[in-house]
Amino acid sequence: MSHGVADLRPGHVDEAERAYTTILTLPRAQPRAIRISEGRPGFARVEVEGRKLGQQTVRDLTAAVRQILNLEEDLSEFYSLVADDPDLSWAAAGAGRMLRTPTVFEAAVKTN
Repeated sequence: MSHGVADLRPGHVDEAERAYTTILTLPRAQPRAIRISEGRPGFARVEVEGRKLGQQTVRDLTAAVRQILNLEEDLSEFYSLVADDPDLSWAAAGAGRMLRTPTVFEAAVKTN
């Protein structure tokens, strides 16, 4: 629940709810507000505002959330490297994921 790029618009970090909200622009649908929060252990809960989603929109949304949560990145080597480090071991003890923006354009705008 860190801050930084994650807390710049259209994103918002809600520390009390331990949730991240942002707006996603999907290829074949209107932009949608999504809220990512803790689900059951090992899972995230994703809530989507608006009307019912079609199958392709669900696939696009899933891909965008995987991008935001950086789920394709295997961090096991990093975790094993920092596990015994007195300053960094907290990161290997369930600190979560580093958020990424859903698009390179958004990252460029936020870091400029």
